[in-house]
Amino acid sequence: MKTFSKINKPLILGSFVIFALLFLGLAQVYSQSACSNQLSGLNRFSSCQVNVGDTLVVNAEGCTNTCYKIVNSTANNLFVPTNTCAEWDAFLAHLPTGVATDTCITAPTISVSNTTKAFGDAPFTIAHSTNSAGAKTFSSSNTSVATITNDGLVTIVGGGTTTITFNTAATEDHYAGTATATLTVNKANQTAPSAPTCSSVTISSVTISSCPGCEYRRGAGSAQSSATFSGLSSSTSYTFSRRYASTDNYNASDWSSNRTCTTSAPPPDACNNARSATIQGAIYPIVAIGNQCWMAKNLNIVTGSSWCYDNNSSNCATYGRLYTWYAATSVCGSGWHLPSKAEYNTMLSITGYYIGDLNLAGWSVGSPGGYRFSSGRFYGMGVENKWWDETVRDAYGQMADYWRTDTSWTTRFMNGGGDMGSGLSVRCLKN
Repeated sequence: MKTFSKINKPLILGSFVIFALLFLGLAQVYSQSACSNQLSGLNRFSSCQVNVGDTLVVNAEGCTNTCYKIVNSTANNLFVPTNTCAEWDAFLAHLPTGVATDTCITAPTISVSNTTKAFGDAPFTIAHSTNSAGAKTFSSSNTSVATITNDGLVTIVGGGTTTITFNTAATEDHYAGTATATLTVNKANQTAPSAPTCSSVTISSVTISSCPGCEYRRGAGSAQSSATFSGLSSSTSYTFSRRYASTDNYNASDWSSNRTCTTSAPPPDACNNARSATIQGAIYPIVAIGNQCWMAKNLNIVTGSSWCYDNNSSNCATYGRLYTWYAATSVCGSGWHLPSKAEYNTMLSITGYYIGDLNLAGWSVGSPGGYRFSSGRFYGMGVENKWWDETVRDAYGQMADYWRTDTSWTTRFMNGGGDMGSGLSVRCLKN
């Protein structure tokens, strides 16, 4: 403690900066300019009047801030002189007791704690402390994350981070104080939804039941926002699940248990969805084109008036047999027949009239297997294909329609006519 005594002459404060804290309920701080009317005009010193109830805050170069509260009523109009730290200390050392009290204003001890919470947690009072009696205030830098009242009660609004600022007002013993801390609000967890149901099923898609904020997956695949899954195979079972998606405030939930949904069978096509058929005891590939069901390979049934190219049985295995028109009209057997010109045209109107069109449709033209003249000569292997249809071409009953390809000059599928005794390939059409 340091003290003043009453002095009968003006006391002067020199190269110090003086602040007066006037205690009128709450202290007010005056800079030296507030005392300018007390300046003596002396070259070496300046002065400031000190009254009872004032607190002097003395700052001098090389000296620590020192605060003195005037407590003796006889100290009215006391003037304090000094020029250097040494002069000030010497002045204080010779003062009697009871006139002035050393009541230095200090920075407060103040703190507020970093805190981690989760979205959905209840309001809480943030941990804080201070040794100052000054009025307390709190603020949140991001009110979309949390709000806070002046007694430190925090209400969580959303996920993220915010800076909590804790302030104390100045008092006669402490300066104003500030402390900051980070409040982190993590996303909350969500409970997995129940397994979906199979809401809608077609031959190539499945729609499962949706839920607000959910995402969906097939098997262990990637999540998608739509509950509809397309591009699936018909008559096939798939597993599906769903979960609540991640949001600003929530983590994604676990996946629900799986639900198995089976796509529909396709409607029957012209081949009743079959892709092969037994014709005259042999199995052949078949293909549906429009409302027709065709063989997708040349017939190879042994009967009279039929041959293998060059009379080599291996050619029959590769290209099928070559039949006269008369044999072709009855060789297809029960449930199948030799197609007419009109039926060929119906197919071609769907597929297109080129070899590539037919192959794409599944009719499978195949490698050119040649044909047999009625004279017995074989011709066209590797170049031409010819297939009978049932249509008689001339009034004399000697010529019949056929269809041909000739890769030596075109890729088009063409119509023509020939001697019924010639040996050509056969494709059967289902009745």
